[in-house]
Amino acid sequence: VIFPVRNVIAASLSRDGRWLACTTLPNEIWMQDLQDTKSATLLGRQRSVLMVAVSPDGQWVASGNWHGYDGGCIWNTRTREVVKRIPMGQVKLDWSPDGRWVSVTGITEDQRFKFLVLEADSWRVRHESESLASMGTCAFSPDSRLVGFVSDGGRAIRLLEVGSFRHLATLEAPNHGQAGWLT
Repeated sequence: VIFPVRNVIAASLSRDGRWLACTTLPNEIWMQDLQDTKSATLLGRQRSVLMVAVSPDGQWVASGNWHGYDGGCIWNTRTREVVKRIPMGQVKLDWSPDGRWVSVTGITEDQRFKFLVLEADSWRVRHESESLASMGTCAFSPDSRLVGFVSDGGRAIRLLEVGSFRHLATLEAPNHGQAGWLT
């Protein structure tokens, strides 16, 4: 048995394949060092937790909820403490490949879609777009220089340069299609 935890909802593997984070029923966030598969570590509990993303170095885990506005959390995997809370609903998070950035999509209490990019370690919001990001996903380029996010109700993908957060392009779906996933 690689992972001794049951009722897994979602999982995320670090880029080097060493760290595995997952969410489970009921409302738990777990971390596993795959070089030591004897035990898993319970990071904590979060109401309605669904999504999870582990940083490339395994030092941080981001978790997001699917219901309510308790939002997202950034967990320190060594201390098992929440170092940042993001008050939104239906939160999805992802790490840049270099581990410097965390992207967040979610919905505000006043029902507006929001896209954020946080700087790792300081957890400062470095970019924010309201009413642009639709519920969905975002993705970084392999070199961490670009980030794209689904916008306009899924009909477009906006590309930003991460260093300056300058808008580079909007890719529109042909024939009124909708984007559902990015990579």
